[in-house]
Amino acid sequence: MTSKVEAMRTALIAVAIGCGGTPTTPAIDPVAPMAKPAFASYAIMTGELGDAGIISRIPHHARLARLGRMWLALDGQLQRDSAEQLAVSEVLPVIGETRDRVRVVSSDDDANLALWIERADLARVIVRESRFETVERMDPGVGVWLAPGTELETELKQDATNREHVGVTVRDTAIEIAGWTSTKAVGTVWVGDVPKLELDPPLINPGTLAAGARVHSAPSFDATDLALVGKESIQVAILESHKPWHEIEIIRAGARVRGFVRDEELSDFDTPIGHGSGHGHGYGVSDIGRIMIPVNACLYDRVNGEVVGVNTKSRERHGHLPPSTEWARVYADTEYWGVVEVYAHVAMVRGSEIIWETCAASP
Repeated sequence: MTSKVEAMRTALIAVAIGCGGTPTTPAIDPVAPMAKPAFASYAIMTGELGDAGIISRIPHHARLARLGRMWLALDGQLQRDSAEQLAVSEVLPVIGETRDRVRVVSSDDDANLALWIERADLARVIVRESRFETVERMDPGVGVWLAPGTELETELKQDATNREHVGVTVRDTAIEIAGWTSTKAVGTVWVGDVPKLELDPPLINPGTLAAGARVHSAPSFDATDLALVGKESIQVAILESHKPWHEIEIIRAGARVRGFVRDEELSDFDTPIGHGSGHGHGYGVSDIGRIMIPVNACLYDRVNGEVVGVNTKSRERHGHLPPSTEWARVYADTEYWGVVEVYAHVAMVRGSEIIWETCAASP
């Protein structure tokens, strides 16, 4: 039997894919100038959302900052209509976008579902590798570099004399990193990996930078401040020592700062305390039956609608299959937007066995 995803693939005439993602430059390596933005076509189809390893193959990402309105289909019924700001943004894969909406993938409740949300619900991020611009001449190895996916504070400063420049602040509670960059470097969806807080491999010659320390662009108190440490000390790499100054490097989630600090602001490395976060919620529907939906079953937004996701594990779902019909209404939970109503299609019936339409590719 030809699967749904194979039928979708035949409709795709041509796809040009460019690999994305520029990894954070390791400590002590030479610094590259601002690179061209990574590019990748939107080539993942909703019927492929049950394929093994599909989430890791999606090159586009965005940071969810607010829970707002949500749709299963671009022209479909509104599924959620509220506004709830998130304390911490959540990274989601992206498989499509329009001018004002973005199609993200929710992986929860044994289903991968494609959901349309408003672009305004996304955090501003760096979308191309960039370096902060400065008014003074600095050593080319000193400065601030931002990788794609680095989250920014909501408010941006506009340069009254140059529209191509914008003032940004990295969203980080541990350190203040602010400066000017190209307007083309700021957006909502980026191509490439998700920036990590930890450097891999670990920092060379680690040390601890004191709370309230200022990182300067040169070994002088008169030099520009590149960063200001918050209320708690942070881990840094000590690169060179020129008493009483030290050249250091700070690696944050997507941001890299290289500058100078004084002797008294550095100490031996102390292992920081890790903090974890998580989310999760359950649901129950007691007034309807339960239906066994197999792995790789296609999930539709409505009867005779479009495929919006795939069941990733054989399991019972709350739902209802009316007699003499081909469509079962079932329920699936999403990561952040609550329970949604989707439909599974009966391909055929063999005696008492129901064969569901599959999105799995034929071997």
